[in-house]
Amino acid sequence: MALAGLSSGIAAITTCKQLWLKSARYHKDGAGIFIAQPGDRPRRLTVKEAMQLQGYDPRRYVFPVSRPQACRQIGNSVVIPAVAPCARALIRFLREKGSL
Repeated sequence: MALAGLSSGIAAITTCKQLWLKSARYHKDGAGIFIAQPGDRPRRLTVKEAMQLQGYDPRRYVFPVSRPQACRQIGNSVVIPAVAPCARALIRFLREKGSL
């Protein structure tokens, strides 16, 4: 869906599923990711929003670089809230098998 004032193929995000799918490419530059704003033009994700998508606490982490560079760094990072449960399950499995 193209929106007024935006190039074709760029759409505003209106659901959590769309946001999740778009966040997978956000590390490139965030150029194609817009949040719908009723009655106003769509806006880009902020660095704080990108951090929250990746599991960072914006009160604890600072990215003292430009917005595009911060988005690249955030997008290239490991999502700790997703990795931690996997790591715990792997450790539990290895302990059960006697390998750890």
